[in-house]
Amino acid sequence: MKIYAFVYLGLIVLSLVLACWSYKKGYRPSLYLAILLSLTLLTELYVATSKARSFGWAYHLYNPFEYALLCVYFLKAGPDGRFKTLIQYSIPLYFVFSLTVSFLNGFRSIPAFNITVENILLLAIFSYLLFKLDPPGAGKVYAHPDFWVAVAFMIFSGGVVMLGLYPYLLTIGPQAARKLFGMVMAPLNIWLYMCLCIGSLCVVKGRWKFIS
Repeated sequence: MKIYAFVYLGLIVLSLVLACWSYKKGYRPSLYLAILLSLTLLTELYVATSKARSFGWAYHLYNPFEYALLCVYFLKAGPDGRFKTLIQYSIPLYFVFSLTVSFLNGFRSIPAFNITVENILLLAIFSYLLFKLDPPGAGKVYAHPDFWVAVAFMIFSGGVVMLGLYPYLLTIGPQAARKLFGMVMAPLNIWLYMCLCIGSLCVVKGRWKFIS
């Protein structure tokens, strides 16, 4: 495996450890982040070590669970309101949508369309979470764990949505498209897990006080 793969998997492991520690410190939404990171680690380890030519099915199964767990994180961390109700309904609807598209298109290739739609939804969800953060008293917003989680997924999802054109780029120039995909996704992945680590550290280091 390349150096990037070791760094990438290492950051997932570190994010998982810190999320578990954050949950132990009393921040309950971190539980769903820890579950998601566990699934992510298992999926990426399978893909990295699999000798099978086709491993797309792993991402087809992972995708709806990723969306569901991030929605539950938002439901636990976000403010009350009608938006929460919409997110609750979106979870089963996305499951049906994602699996239907997967069955229609097949499980062999990466579910690019499913992932693009998921990240459009996540971009809206975490943008809402970020702009609804309301630190009590003199609390600084960047010391809030949800600030880092929201910023992480806003930028990551925005980049993934931009790469929604990837399947079409392949028809124009496969080598150039793959190179562009790697150049963009590598820093996005590093950014995502570094931000998740910082968010958990805000809880672990006691920089954010909350009522459990």
